[in-house]
Amino acid sequence: MLTDKRFFGTFWTMFFGAFNDNVFKNALVILIVYKSYSLGTVNSEQMVALSSAIFILPFFLFSALAGQVSDKYSKTKLTRVIKALEIIIMIIGTFGFYFENIPVLLITLFLTGTQSTFYGPAKFSILPELVEENEITKANAYIEMGTFISILLGTIVGGTLIAIEENGAFITGIGTISFALIGYIVSLKIPHLSGASKDLKFSFNPVTTNISILKIIFKNKKTNLAAQSISWFWLIGAILLSIFPVYVKEYIKGTESITTFLLAIFSIGIAIGSLICERLSHEKVNLKLSKVGVFFLSLFSIDLYFCGNLSLDQDVSYTLMDFFVQDNSLRVFIDLLGVSMFSGLFIVPLYTLLQTASDKTVRARVIAGNNILNSFYIVVGSILLTMLYSYNFTVPQIFLVLGLSNFLISLIFIKKA
Repeated sequence: MLTDKRFFGTFWTMFFGAFNDNVFKNALVILIVYKSYSLGTVNSEQMVALSSAIFILPFFLFSALAGQVSDKYSKTKLTRVIKALEIIIMIIGTFGFYFENIPVLLITLFLTGTQSTFYGPAKFSILPELVEENEITKANAYIEMGTFISILLGTIVGGTLIAIEENGAFITGIGTISFALIGYIVSLKIPHLSGASKDLKFSFNPVTTNISILKIIFKNKKTNLAAQSISWFWLIGAILLSIFPVYVKEYIKGTESITTFLLAIFSIGIAIGSLICERLSHEKVNLKLSKVGVFFLSLFSIDLYFCGNLSLDQDVSYTLMDFFVQDNSLRVFIDLLGVSMFSGLFIVPLYTLLQTASDKTVRARVIAGNNILNSFYIVVGSILLTMLYSYNFTVPQIFLVLGLSNFLISLIFIKKA
């Protein structure tokens, strides 16, 4: 399907978009942390948290407008305009990297988040118009696979480029421009599509428009179930990705290489789970796979709690090679792979349901509403994680809380689906 002319342009445009976002974001975070940059009274650690907030803010501000634009105008032309703007945004970011100007880089980060906000509804709502009904699950499986692989590769490349001793920041900037240019070129391969709601009148009030879009989702039982479940997945995923580095440092006693390895396993596992879902779905929306996915996701999360510490030697820092000779290391590896694989199995049918259960004339707005919910759930997840830390929960205990919470959610999901 990756060579199918209907799907080729959409897939690779998405791939390089997500890849470039993560090259930029990770390079910026590393630059802030390792050079201890601050902004006024905001220290480097707070700057990292601020960066995440800046990137996600446009999803709250502009998702409703993005959904309207995607429903009214040609998604093909819209995607190309967005990718052209990405090149300009990355040129601004390159100046920020070259002069190591943090305010300029944060503005670029906000613009990157804005670009992603407008691309999201077009990316997912275009699939039912490009492929046959019995191919939508396969298309979503490849999109999810590509998304997490591109996130992984982008994170690694961003960290690698910014770490180059001579002109690493400038090279990173040039790299982001190059990747944006590739994304624009492949977007030219997307088949032409006309707007689905050409008579739609825009509403620019983000509060009232967000509410109206969420009402469209909530009044349809299928889209409501899909959007709420997808958002729950992002809440769990955001917390897991936040605690991985702490888990490696405090409980595995590992170096950064182990953190990178486990993040790679998480991304690859979701990609594998997505492809398995495609094989088992038999060319239709199969929520039974989501039920299996959410159940085993809970079990593997709970087992991470029982793994406990891999090492009690506080004076040793273990490398990746050392990791596999520690007690329970294989069990941790299997648990993380299980969590990620069954996440892929859980999420793909839900995205397919969200697309197929929504009318063509409002589909992009439904996707935009889903993005709003995703962002809200991620923020809630960050707040919950902060609260758990404030009550002195350990990382293994947080794994247990996530597993048990997910198990309760799975019972509700299984009943409703």
